Amino acid sequence: MQSINSLLQRVRDSTSRERSLIADAAHELRTPLAAMRVNVEALKEQSTDEGQRELMGNLLRSNDRAARLVGQLLQLMRSDAVPDNALPVMLSLDALVQDRLAMIEGLASARGIELELVCEDNVPVLGERESLVSMIDNLVNNAIKYSPAGGTVMVHVAHEGPHALLTVSDQGPGIPAALRERVFDRFFRNPDQTQSGSGLGLAIVKSIAEMHHASIVLDESQRLGGLRVRVAFSLPPAP
Repeated sequence: MQSINSLLQRVRDSTSRERSLIADAAHELRTPLAAMRVNVEALKEQSTDEGQRELMGNLLRSNDRAARLVGQLLQLMRSDAVPDNALPVMLSLDALVQDRLAMIEGLASARGIELELVCEDNVPVLGERESLVSMIDNLVNNAIKYSPAGGTVMVHVAHEGPHALLTVSDQGPGIPAALRERVFDRFFRNPDQTQSGSGLGLAIVKSIAEMHHASIVLDESQRLGGLRVRVAFSLPPAP
């Protein structure tokens, strides 16, 4: 038994070192990526050659994708590393969702997407705030990203039996039933998907849901026709 415990401890230590290495590397990449963007933007402004400007535009788009990947790697490492004793903090899920949608509204407007919120009052949840912010942001940003211009993203917060329920629905292409479990795997992407992405968004959401002992289900939105994501948290006991 002692040898098994020792082996498990070595595995945990190794995993922790790997997470720290990935987080440190991702953090260190932020500075050169930001510097690259500033320099490319300056070169693009100075150039009068349309061919060169187009190449600079491609570089900026690639830089954006790399920066998003770095940000998601940091989110993933943080969601994995949050200790259990950081979780039991009473939060208002409805207030948190309203706050995040106010922050994301500009992105939705820029893409011509209407955000629709249906929210009950006083929906409590026991959780870790920053992780829940990451979950909400990933779900809503994904819905905006995959919805067509002029489309609608609907966010619903409600009590449902013994659960606090967060639902995000969109008008995008959805995810085939056969792939709805696989898309939670890190770096997995639907092979038919034309939008660029890292394949980390739903992996982050899944990790945070598990941390909060919440269930997560993907299906089709009957109202909007795209993907519907339902996250159910157990309601905290009444005081």
